Amino acid sequence: MRFKTFSLFEWIFILSIMSLLVSPSVSALTNTNLTLESPADSGILATTSGLLNASLDSVIPAENWTTARYYAKSSSTANSSWVLIATISNDTGDFAFNGTFDTTILEDSNDYSFNVTLINGSDIIDKVTSSISIDNSVPIAPSGLTPTSSTSSTVAFSSTVKANATTSCLLIFTSSFPGSSGQYTMTHAGSTCTHSLTQVPNSIYDYVVQANDGTNYTNSSQQSVNVNVRGSSTGAIAQYVSEGGEVKTTSGKTITISDFIGGDGSSNNALLIGGLIVLIGGIVFYVNKK
Repeated sequence: MRFKTFSLFEWIFILSIMSLLVSPSVSALTNTNLTLESPADSGILATTSGLLNASLDSVIPAENWTTARYYAKSSSTANSSWVLIATISNDTGDFAFNGTFDTTILEDSNDYSFNVTLINGSDIIDKVTSSISIDNSVPIAPSGLTPTSSTSSTVAFSSTVKANATTSCLLIFTSSFPGSSGQYTMTHAGSTCTHSLTQVPNSIYDYVVQANDGTNYTNSSQQSVNVNVRGSSTGAIAQYVSEGGEVKTTSGKTITISDFIGGDGSSNNALLIGGLIVLIGGIVFYVNKK
């Protein structure tokens, strides 16, 4: 049996083809070969030193992936876009990127996402985990609660909070309620939380403001507000009723705008006159009590 003799150029070509078949290429490495092990999805970082760990599949040959960059973000904090928290060189060949970072550089919250990015020349792979909590502290109690009184049925509530330790606020009434609910989500902006209520009946209301960081909360001391709409009492209460509010007469009857409007939307004169008499009597009784 005779074997074919290859020329030098043929051998070079054959060896080149074989090297392409057995040699790995950087482009073959994808995000599926990368694992972000810490922090994992729904993880909790409750110490000042947070563990960072990412690894490549050990079956992937070394390809000079020497550095990992770690990022974090939370939509409810000042870090609403990716912020670099650590740059770590691999410490076990090319397969693991382990280290720690100071978690106090991030505000407490429960909605963080973490990203690890590996770069090798023009090739980039990354992996993201989400719903991670940073829990280093308890919010400071809100202060400077206002108002303490109001001569308008529209009442604007406000309090001061620590901006970088608060992600949301609640307005909580501890005794009588000014509406259908005993608590309301406030608007949080920087170091201030605010919320306005309309059609608030005359009364004294006790309330607190709760500061929340997504992992813990702290209530303020209790404050009271005296809502006392005076001036033209008849006009004020009539406007309140016309806007959908309710008034209780001395006999306990609840009067709403529907008591003065017919089912077809037209005025019911007889009921209107009777209702006004009861309403005015109730107003006079209320004012005399004051």
